[in-house]
Amino acid sequence: MKLLGLILIPLVLLCPTRDSHVQNVFVNAAKDLHDWDFPGARTKIKALTKEYPNAPETHYLSAEMAFIDGDYHQALRLLKKVPISE
Repeated sequence: MKLLGLILIPLVLLCPTRDSHVQNVFVNAAKDLHDWDFPGARTKIKALTKEYPNAPETHYLSAEMAFIDGDYHQALRLLKKVPISE
């Protein structure tokens, strides 16, 4: 799970056009995943999916949750929506 922090936290912090409240919501959901607080993470990710359905952070966090749930096909589908910069 430490890999999650290494990947997600920079993704969230470097994302432009996000106000600090929105960044905090993404970071808190990532922390819940990192801390294995899956019910807390699930609640936050569900709210993010409603409020920011097309945000790369939402896709990434949803993919993490799908992976944890064992839905690997869904995780891969969601990860394909996350843009990769080169």
